[in-house]
Amino acid sequence: MKVFFTASQTGKSNLVSNIDVISEFLNKNYVLKTRDYVDFKDTTKDVEKQFIDIYEQTKKNLFQADFVVADATYPTASLGHEITLSIENTKPTIVLVNEKLDINKIPSSIRGNKSKHMILKFYNEKNVIEVLTQAISEAKKLLDSKFILIIPPEIERYLSWASHKKGVRKAEIVRAAVEKAIDLDLDYKKYLTELEND
Repeated sequence: MKVFFTASQTGKSNLVSNIDVISEFLNKNYVLKTRDYVDFKDTTKDVEKQFIDIYEQTKKNLFQADFVVADATYPTASLGHEITLSIENTKPTIVLVNEKLDINKIPSSIRGNKSKHMILKFYNEKNVIEVLTQAISEAKKLLDSKFILIIPPEIERYLSWASHKKGVRKAEIVRAAVEKAIDLDLDYKKYLTELEND
């Protein structure tokens, strides 16, 4: 499985951060993707082009990942943007925060985000791997499964039209229709209640 990991590099120097521990664990157990950083010391390179290349590569790495892990102990604009990109692309997104951080310093875009794709977890130095492992188990349950659907031409025409008109992928239109059917299906809700009570 591929995982995209992101964190604030400015926070890395602080002892409260466990970026290296998290990164080593992910690298050992998964195919780790991450973002790169502009090397301002190398004056032979076009800095503006470096920024563009790094941003495009970061998006590519994020989109290719099965799930995303973000240490938001030191939230930054870049980190927030990557979390948003991940959630908007329906990636299971694990957001880790060291429990030593004042809860009021967690941005509302994280703390108030109720997306079903985001898993917010608090850790400390002793339980960081345990918390991460539990969060990954939760994230795996959110992974999309591939489903091949053979459809008649009139449905294909509608999906093509709606995809173009609304600017969304065909799969998103089908997913929304199925989610709506699930919300309205009383028999299915009864079935889920019975499962929970067993």
